[in-house]
Amino acid sequence: MDLGFLPGRVGKILRDVGKGNVIVLRQRVQKDYDPREEQTAASAFTEYSCEGIITNPKRGLKAGGSEEAAACRVLLRADTLAVTPAVGDTLVVNGKEWTVSKVDPVEPAGTAILHKLECMP
Repeated sequence: MDLGFLPGRVGKILRDVGKGNVIVLRQRVQKDYDPREEQTAASAFTEYSCEGIITNPKRGLKAGGSEEAAACRVLLRADTLAVTPAVGDTLVVNGKEWTVSKVDPVEPAGTAILHKLECMP
């Protein structure tokens, strides 16, 4: 079954609900070890613009009753992103940075339509 229409349909739904945000995904580019310098070159970052929905951050309680940091869930449109998000990547939304702590792809019949992320400040 051809599900190639799904990414576009998901994008339309996100825009129709009025919550589509332009988000920047920042991934670290690992540099190779340089034996002449006897060190690894400084890491660099590559940034990718994409669209998605961000839920409101919510605070939770850790075991023992102490408050833990606010977390958010993000749905990224797969068709607006050239790479697959990974744990440890950074999302930048309205100047605020979030660290990706969990990635769940939504891929019915092998067609990527969304990346469900959990993020921490």
